[in-house]
Amino acid sequence: MGSEATKALGERLRAERIKLGRKQSEMSRAMGMSDVTYRSYESGRSMPAASIFNRLKDAGVDGMYVLTGERTQDQVDRAINWPLMLELAGQLEAVVAEGVPHVGQAERANYFRLAYYRAADTPGCTADEAIKFVLGHLPRA
Repeated sequence: MGSEATKALGERLRAERIKLGRKQSEMSRAMGMSDVTYRSYESGRSMPAASIFNRLKDAGVDGMYVLTGERTQDQVDRAINWPLMLELAGQLEAVVAEGVPHVGQAERANYFRLAYYRAADTPGCTADEAIKFVLGHLPRA
């Protein structure tokens, strides 16, 4: 019989399978394992090896949720400073629209990423300072 943690993991694995609308046999095939092995994970009788979590992702399952009970997107949302993101996006688009119309979407995304990481990773750096930093890297028309 599995531990409480193993049982909880199995319950989350089952919930993910049901969310995807799959049968146990479909999940076992998608993950490249026997039905018996998959059922032992889902029932909480055994704990999957770490290598299984890559297979979960390939099968469309949120492996972080199965492992920890937290959705991957929840972790991303907590890690992003959304107010800073919105401020930078508005400022950068205004700058690009005014003076650098030939900058394509991919370049804009790279400049935005540069500004965001500059502001988020530099203690005390404001959005305005990050935009000024990026301006030093923008090509001028």
